[in-house]
Amino acid sequence: MASVRINHAGIMAAGKGSRLVGGAGGSKPMFPIHGRPMIAQVIDRIYNAGIENLVVTVRPGDVELLAFLGEERRFGALSVIQKDTRAALDSFLAIEEALAGNPRMICTCDVRFSERDLRDFLKFCSSALARADMVALVSRFVHDARPIWVEADRHGRILKYGKSIPETGLVYGNIRALNADFRLGAIPSTIGHLTDLMTHLIARGDFSALAHECGAVVDVDSMDDLKFLNDE
Repeated sequence: MASVRINHAGIMAAGKGSRLVGGAGGSKPMFPIHGRPMIAQVIDRIYNAGIENLVVTVRPGDVELLAFLGEERRFGALSVIQKDTRAALDSFLAIEEALAGNPRMICTCDVRFSERDLRDFLKFCSSALARADMVALVSRFVHDARPIWVEADRHGRILKYGKSIPETGLVYGNIRALNADFRLGAIPSTIGHLTDLMTHLIARGDFSALAHECGAVVDVDSMDDLKFLNDE
């Protein structure tokens, strides 16, 4: 079986994050955690995992984040997509358009995970993406106000996905990888959120998704989430 190397990544960083930064319109990706912008650790993890090409969606007017990304020199290519998004779906679609045709990893800017877990995830994807359209990182500990539950069979094949399905003990960790051949195609007009899109794809008979379990993941959406971080 051929090995798949993921050398492209996208970070969805165009959200407003009003629960964390308040209604004044601050930059959620630049919110300081342990003295560094929130997005900095995500970028570090991606770079240290050996990924050379990065795409980041940025909210127009987020001058802090644009300046920060302008100083980033480690990647072979770093592209910024300024996107006025209504929901995470808009950022995801923009990244998909930019990275289609490549094996790719896509995550949010507010997810905290270990370097080891990302390396293990990418290693698993190197073989899994040869037989699946998508691999999703899942955890038995994801601190998230509104968790996305994942039901998988004993082979790791995802059977159900969503916020409204019964609790399964496995939660989606906001990191996914897609193989080079996957194309979204037409999206039903009733879909307005990324979770709805993933639920729709998994319910389709021609889309295959696998789950890879990791350690703890924290989705930083509010000040309350900060107490769960131990990743200086």
